[in-house]
Amino acid sequence: MLLELLKEAFPEGETLPATYYEAKKVVRNLGLGYDKIHACKHDCVLFWKENEFKNKCPECNTPRYVYDDGKKKRVPQKVLRHFPLILRLQRLFISKKTVVDMRWHKDKLVNDGVLRHPADSEA
Repeated sequence: MLLELLKEAFPEGETLPATYYEAKKVVRNLGLGYDKIHACKHDCVLFWKENEFKNKCPECNTPRYVYDDGKKKRVPQKVLRHFPLILRLQRLFISKKTVVDMRWHKDKLVNDGVLRHPADSEA
């Protein structure tokens, strides 16, 4: 539905993916994927590292999965999607055009005492 709306907004000859699956493949090939980490329904813990293989929350004893009786498939109650920052920054610094923009606050900052950009502040 969103892809159809975007196709209507773009001019003729656009190269947007036709399906959600194709869009997902493009994003994955760019190295912009994400990690799925199961979480407790009540946000007590993440089922990650030392809790990775547990089936109940160690804090509130809530089950990790909802069981679908028809398919007997385990579905996590809540999923956190972690978007790794390092891969995204590496992708930004690959292009010569974006490197100039990414380094602007360091190379071309005007220090006249007027606060007009977050880079002008002390923090």
